[in-house]
Amino acid sequence: MVTFASPELLADALAGVVERQAVLDLLSRPLPANEQLRCYPGQTVGCGLLPPGKFGLIADSQRFSIEIFFDPVSVKQGRERRLELGPSSAEGFGLVQNVAMSVATSGFNGRNLELGGTLDTLASVGQTSFVAQTFIGTGFGARLNQGHLQHIWGNRVAKAGLIEDYNTELLSNYRMIGAEFGSFYPRLAYDTDSQGSPLDIVLPRDADVEIRRNGVLLSARRYGAGPQRLDTAGLPNGSYTVQIVGRADGMVVLDEIRNFSRSGGLPIVGKTEFSFRAGLYVEDRFSVSQSGYTFFPDLRQSPVFGARVARRIAPTTSVEADVMNIDGLTVGEATVRTFIGGVEGSASFALADDGSYGASVLGSAVLWGVRFNLAARTIQTDARFDPTSSGFGRYQPFLRRENSIVMSTQFPLAGGTLGLSGGYSSTPGLKDRYTASARYSRAVKLFHRPAFLSAYALRSDAETRVGFSFALNFGIGPRTTLSVGTGAENVSNSTGSSRNGISPVVNASISHRDRWQEFDVFGQANASTSADGERLGGGVNISSPYGVADLNAQHVRNRSGNFTTLVANAQSGFAIGGGAMKLGLARPGEAVILTDLDVAADDNAARAANSGYRVRIDAQSYDLLQPGKISAAGVAALDEYEITLSPENAPPYDVRIDPRTVIVYPGNVVRLRYEARRDFTIFGQLIGEDGHPLAAATIRGGNDLIVTDQNGYFTLTVPSDSQIRAVLPGGTQCRDVNIKDIVKDMGKREFYRVGKIKCDIE
Repeated sequence: MVTFASPELLADALAGVVERQAVLDLLSRPLPANEQLRCYPGQTVGCGLLPPGKFGLIADSQRFSIEIFFDPVSVKQGRERRLELGPSSAEGFGLVQNVAMSVATSGFNGRNLELGGTLDTLASVGQTSFVAQTFIGTGFGARLNQGHLQHIWGNRVAKAGLIEDYNTELLSNYRMIGAEFGSFYPRLAYDTDSQGSPLDIVLPRDADVEIRRNGVLLSARRYGAGPQRLDTAGLPNGSYTVQIVGRADGMVVLDEIRNFSRSGGLPIVGKTEFSFRAGLYVEDRFSVSQSGYTFFPDLRQSPVFGARVARRIAPTTSVEADVMNIDGLTVGEATVRTFIGGVEGSASFALADDGSYGASVLGSAVLWGVRFNLAARTIQTDARFDPTSSGFGRYQPFLRRENSIVMSTQFPLAGGTLGLSGGYSSTPGLKDRYTASARYSRAVKLFHRPAFLSAYALRSDAETRVGFSFALNFGIGPRTTLSVGTGAENVSNSTGSSRNGISPVVNASISHRDRWQEFDVFGQANASTSADGERLGGGVNISSPYGVADLNAQHVRNRSGNFTTLVANAQSGFAIGGGAMKLGLARPGEAVILTDLDVAADDNAARAANSGYRVRIDAQSYDLLQPGKISAAGVAALDEYEITLSPENAPPYDVRIDPRTVIVYPGNVVRLRYEARRDFTIFGQLIGEDGHPLAAATIRGGNDLIVTDQNGYFTLTVPSDSQIRAVLPGGTQCRDVNIKDIVKDMGKREFYRVGKIKCDIE
């Protein structure tokens, strides 16, 4: 069971997001830990969720975290939707530079180390922005992917330059040098903000999974066998084609091409969204057959014309259509999206006049207490994904022929959770791949200790595997956890490096979380043996105000030999604007909000640096604002935000914490300045005109508030240049009293006796 010592503090932290009473009602009583529902390392599907209709929490003792699930009706509604955003809050020029890098070993035995990344550059003056994106990769250096000017006014947007098309689900994205004009509606006008279309896969075994765009490595992470939902948080915005490659034991166990989209929710009610574009086609993939590479892309003499329209046809359903002509090839795509209760889905169909076509269906639902997920896709074309071909630079609406489907479901069973999944993919020139799996997990008792049982069965084109395991967690101090697991599995029909027959399954891992100055560090080391061989590995995740990074490495020994693999990711950046510069961004974004705090240069300022004010943007907590430092928060552009401050660790100075509202466009850097006034504590007695003490009177000064005791005594923390106001129990107000009038010899002390203060009735 989990018990919160101070649920009211969490209720305060969630103010503006969840109804306060709902937080207190849920967290004021002991709650089941539900640790059997947590996601284990490498597991991303069929975990981390409470059964439908249940509210509570899921604890993860290994990562020292708790996820809380509230009733949706207790979540506060967002701001009123507006169709126009208003003028930018940024003053003058702003520059935002985001950097994302990934490293992974590749090739046989992991002998090659590959580097990839993106540089997103956004510069602006008010509502006019320059947006650029540069790819970095081993083998070709740096190449410009897009770079254009754009201006937004009212409900319209115009762009000119190197533009990438972002709007399709099936068709290959393309680039052009030209212009685009269309409608614009701010994010706050939409019903939902898109977190990106899911990339669901099914892995036949544990693997390092790479996400590539135009041959550039964008992300590399390790996932476990079975159904997985890939982490796309670090992928660039837009809609584009990605290649998903899974590597295990020196072999490629997965190779699929998908379209990823982060293009928003349903269109605005009663409005038709549109765009028109024209220009010259630019080679949209980085061909490895080129003998030399240039920063700027190759321009082909191929005209491009395109149009897009989208409209909501029902309260929860919309239709989108795209038509384009590139060098005489005409292609079109139509998409229907719907959000009905617990069902979310989309269906797309695309057709080219050369006879090639494609279709896809994406959906998720919660029906009768059961969760369902579906991703199906078919592409019929004569094109082949061959970067060495002479015609690779021409636009291809579809990269290669393929058929794929991934399905999964999850439901409670016998006190635990059962997850079923299956996947199939077929691509000419590659072996057909299929995977079907079932996994059951629940909490049990083992040696009088809480433990977790996991039983699984998997059948794929590479092998058949059945097994079970028990896992136990042991706390070693407040920040360290030891996890031990044991079990057995049987593998048959293995075509890879796994051992056939029955093998023991033994694993142990130790994890530790700590904070060193401004760096939060989470480290883990693990060792295991199974039918796949012996593994020894470890990893570390680091987050700070200057960026985030993760690194994982492992060494594997099996029938095929010895393998060492490494995957790493990092994100950071910098922002310039408002007369300030911030090096290092913990949360990159399309715009940045800077906050800084000035404190008078006295002896108290150094000690004040140990505390501060927590920055909250739309009630979400960000960095701790401290004297002499600049806090930076990356946010999505084209939105309006409310910024508030809340004191933390009793700062010995006072700051005006009135909410401020800002509006940001791409590349905007908004600077908010706060001034701190030194605080000290006064001790006094409130008396009436007759000289008698006044009990139960409310006294306010600065951000502090106190009620006098039965003898009229009080202590109050106030700024030096403020006033105190007293209100008697009946509501009668006393005249304000200046602090400088009652503290005669003001120095640098932290405590003053002010004696008796007379209440003069107004």
